[in-house]
Amino acid sequence: MLKKFLLALVSTLLMAQLYATEEHPAVMGSIKGDNIDLKLFDHAISGSIGNLLILGNKDDRTNSSFINFVQNGRPFIFNFLTTNGRFGGGGLVVESGTDRLLPTFIEFRSINPTEKTITLHILKRSTPALNTDVVFKITADDFINNHFINPTYTTTLPSGKVLEFKVSNGQACYNFSAHLLHMIMSVYVQTL
Repeated sequence: MLKKFLLALVSTLLMAQLYATEEHPAVMGSIKGDNIDLKLFDHAISGSIGNLLILGNKDDRTNSSFINFVQNGRPFIFNFLTTNGRFGGGGLVVESGTDRLLPTFIEFRSINPTEKTITLHILKRSTPALNTDVVFKITADDFINNHFINPTYTTTLPSGKVLEFKVSNGQACYNFSAHLLHMIMSVYVQTL
């Protein structure tokens, strides 16, 4: 009886590991777009957006994400947190080690699976045109196990500029896509 239980337990653990590996393969991907040159590994990103160096990550345990970047020699951090344990909320850009805020706030608005869109509200006080909802359209090579395979994110900024960036050799579900958009846009708006 114990032998059957242990065999079932080991089989279950192996299948879970196989599923986890299939869902989030351990391969290095990239994210490229206008002034965006990033590497992607699992839920971590690093590289540059404009002339800003960045490092970000989504924490699956807390369903939160952060991105660090350096501007004019000073480090900043953006945290996107869940609200009362539920997906949503927003984040502010703060200078690391101080209470100094950059006048940037990004808030999650919605996910529309039918339209394959994610909407964020972006507020950058120093740029009045950036106090608006921004809708990102998601296209991909495929959609498998609730994940976009090599997704491309496209939006039109209030200035009329089309912003597009593509994940190569990677995948993202809607949840990670929302976190990825928060991380990238919190830095990208600093370059505008």
